[in-house]
Amino acid sequence: MEKYSRVYILSSESSLQSFTCYVCFWIEHHRWHPRAIYRARQIQKDAAAFGFDWPDISPVFDKLEEELAELKHAFSTGDSQAISDEIGDLMFVCINLARHARVNAEMSLRNTNQKFLRRFAYVQQQMSDAGIEMDQQQLEQMEHFWQESKSTVG
Repeated sequence: MEKYSRVYILSSESSLQSFTCYVCFWIEHHRWHPRAIYRARQIQKDAAAFGFDWPDISPVFDKLEEELAELKHAFSTGDSQAISDEIGDLMFVCINLARHARVNAEMSLRNTNQKFLRRFAYVQQQMSDAGIEMDQQQLEQMEHFWQESKSTVG
């Protein structure tokens, strides 16, 4: 397994197993907890108890678009603090969206992580089976397998 700036390139099934073990080890030992997600939801619930809440989900989508535009602007300026702030704002709105939809944001993110890992493993396997190196120059082929993975592994 080669490491390139926190991106791991897996070249075989044993590498995938090693990577999966590494991810499980990291999660277990770093004891990552959804503190920020839980806290954001709690803050929003507390504010809603005082009537400071959107009446329905529609304005939350508007706010999501507003925050995304602000994030794009922050990226255009290259201001890393503004980018960080806007990413936080965007995440806060996404958690608010989940709250309005009565969806557990933590579980949604965990499920998405698992879905990504399944799809990425599929891409790696297909690239390996085809004898194609996984690198930036093969992005189009990887994207093809990624789209294929959606109907194959979910």
